[in-house]
Amino acid sequence: MTRRFFIAFVLLLFCGAEAAYAAPLEKALKFQQSHYFLGKCELTVARQAFRLDNAGNFKFVVVSKAPDWTVNIYRNDDKIYFSESLAEFTETGLLSDFLVTRKNRSVDPKTHRKSDIDFCGFKIVRMSGARQTLKYMPLERALGASRQIEALCYGLYKMPTSGGIPITFTAIADSNDYFSNTNTRGSLQKFFDTSKIEAVEVPPSFFILPRGYKKAVSVRAVVSGKKAVEQSESALETFTTDDELKKRK
Repeated sequence: MTRRFFIAFVLLLFCGAEAAYAAPLEKALKFQQSHYFLGKCELTVARQAFRLDNAGNFKFVVVSKAPDWTVNIYRNDDKIYFSESLAEFTETGLLSDFLVTRKNRSVDPKTHRKSDIDFCGFKIVRMSGARQTLKYMPLERALGASRQIEALCYGLYKMPTSGGIPITFTAIADSNDYFSNTNTRGSLQKFFDTSKIEAVEVPPSFFILPRGYKKAVSVRAVVSGKKAVEQSESALETFTTDDELKKRK
């Protein structure tokens, strides 16, 4: 009995020590968003940390945090990742401009009417123009988030931010839909939207690249995933002659 009591006492001390040294939770805002190309996304923003979980077809994750703000893109199914500097990520974006057209980073305040509106219990800004409307949350209203958060949002979504976190962007299309080739010229299109914002608390590890993942050859390899790459290679082989395949091998 004494031995059992001793073991139980040691375990209790150990668990208590673990709880005592557990890192405190960070306050954050969680945005349920949708992008015309990336699909559904869950963005989590703390004062000095950023995470995006793609809930659409791609299923990748992007994390970045102070002090160096290295951008880590990874996926849990293939356990692969790719890292680059914030400057590189902002300049090139998550995807090429061929796939996701880069919009102007800000809308012109001279041609847009600015107003404050309530959304999900938070104050956001609406910039209304003749051909487009942008809604965004200024960084000071997003827990006083660092300016790097805005840079990450722009590199990821390539939507106007006007210095904050994009909430909604609608514009009148000036060309046909690239993928379907349908005539959308002159119609009002919603390129980006947010359905919900909520205050949450998350552990600091939420914004860190998981251990043990293998580095991929490029951002594209991570975003696409192993299955998509294998499918594209299979399709390529279908239209490649035997001689060409031998040369590659």
